Amino acid sequence: MAHMTRKVSVVNKLPQLQNLIKRDPESYRDEFKLQRSHFYSELDIFRLRPTKNSDRFCELVDFMSAVASYYKGDNLRLAGELLELLEANATTLHPDVRAKLLSGLILLRNRGMLDPLTLIKFCMKLYMVQDKTLRQSLTTYIVNDIKLINHKRVSEKVNKGVQSLLHGIVSQTSDITAKKGVDIMAELYRKHVWTDARTVNALASATLNESTKVSVCAIRFFLGIEERMLEEEDEEVKEKQQK
Repeated sequence: MAHMTRKVSVVNKLPQLQNLIKRDPESYRDEFKLQRSHFYSELDIFRLRPTKNSDRFCELVDFMSAVASYYKGDNLRLAGELLELLEANATTLHPDVRAKLLSGLILLRNRGMLDPLTLIKFCMKLYMVQDKTLRQSLTTYIVNDIKLINHKRVSEKVNKGVQSLLHGIVSQTSDITAKKGVDIMAELYRKHVWTDARTVNALASATLNESTKVSVCAIRFFLGIEERMLEEEDEEVKEKQQK
């Protein structure tokens, strides 16, 4: 009886319910299904007014993204729903909602519920949105995710897919997306994640971009990149020695 009372009391306290689900998913499957129903109800309402902010909807996006991996069979649509909503309304969404949808997708990707290449491709499209904070978040995510993918072993399939994507962007387009593509590749080279010929060739092609901003960004990469990398390595060694 006490257990049932405790379960009922957390139904509307999503952070508490989230923690309980992480400890014992099966015992809280019914509570999860109730919140999933609430999520889709809020989603239907939100679609009617996608320009409005909605704390309740954002809270449910947070919750669903955090616990979906415990009920994978029941959540095959979640990543697709969030992708579809964000893509259809990217330029008109309230910045807070836009940020919440992106963080939800990243969380689903981290939990193995969204293919990394699919999300990176989608993120590159979002650079066209006039939102500086969003753009910073996109760059941070893409660089960190590729670093993570290559941390223990090189993922040739993902690397080749993302490099082909970025190569096409920096050589065939001349907008903000192309510049961000150069920034991402340059940062991954600097961090010793991508130092292969494909990356260098893609950056070389960017030096011929019709956009001055893109070409200058690529040219700067080739001017003294090795020296900068050596300087950073020396600084890292000094920091370790001081510790």
